[in-house]
Amino acid sequence: MQYKLHIAAALIASAAATSPAQEYPTKVVRMVVPFTPGAGSDMQARLVARKFQESMGQTVIVENRPGAAGNLGAEVVGKAPADGYTLLFTTAALAANATLRKSPAFDPVRDLGPISLVSVAPQFLVVHPSLPVRSVKELVALARKNPGKLNAGTSGAGSSNHLAIELFKQLAGVNVTYVPYKGGAQVFQAVLSGEVDFNFQGAVTSLPAIRAGKVRGLAVTTAKRSAAAPDLPTVASFLPGFESVNWFALFAPAGTPAVIMNKLSAETAKALKAPEIRELLLREGIEAIGSTAPELGTYFRNDVERTAKLIKAANIKIE
Repeated sequence: MQYKLHIAAALIASAAATSPAQEYPTKVVRMVVPFTPGAGSDMQARLVARKFQESMGQTVIVENRPGAAGNLGAEVVGKAPADGYTLLFTTAALAANATLRKSPAFDPVRDLGPISLVSVAPQFLVVHPSLPVRSVKELVALARKNPGKLNAGTSGAGSSNHLAIELFKQLAGVNVTYVPYKGGAQVFQAVLSGEVDFNFQGAVTSLPAIRAGKVRGLAVTTAKRSAAAPDLPTVASFLPGFESVNWFALFAPAGTPAVIMNKLSAETAKALKAPEIRELLLREGIEAIGSTAPELGTYFRNDVERTAKLIKAANIKIE
């Protein structure tokens, strides 16, 4: 009898341990995107949310909460209940915010739990067609000849394109004026209209415009050429050591049960294996990843350290 009781107790304990993941989700899931609609993060979040909805049988709502270079929406998630019903779909800007915007009230390393590295993507150095340059070399020469006169659009202090601009300035030894906007979509509109001279833009928005001749693509920010635009050289081919990769990832409030986090990680990997998603991302120059939660945790901490060094060297401050 005692043996049977031990077995029964073990079975009950096992069921209790796995039931949160088995039952989850039982209500609407909110996926916060801390940037404006139309950005690359928004597009990918909606693809993943749709797959989650199909797979888990619950409504997944994507909510745009832009502001503070992505920190506003991240803080909303960091302070939400740790139950798996409020998620954050964000970008590499989160790593910069860990240095620039960390406060007693919110620290992304402390207050967010990693789920999955969804994808990585290059940025493209693009200029308005009226700018008389057709290569990185010519852009650097023009900037050196006109110190402080060229304008570069950014999504705000510490954003991925801002960090790319600062790295460009450091390696090229140039002085350009950066103009902050509320989000990536607004920045790119400024380039399209000629309001700013150039910027570093994600693949989702820049590639269609490059192909249509609305902007001139000069180079890609990855160490190797992009399969989506093989004719474009790398920035590093002219400025050795230049590399700037944007990443997209899914987080939840710290303290969310591991069984739920692992389920969401597995669901993300499954979603990214869907042929239509992989083909769409590849066409836009984005590499699908679908990592485990620990892998994202390590990747995120390393990127926080890397960006902290760049921010210190560039003396970047929140304005």
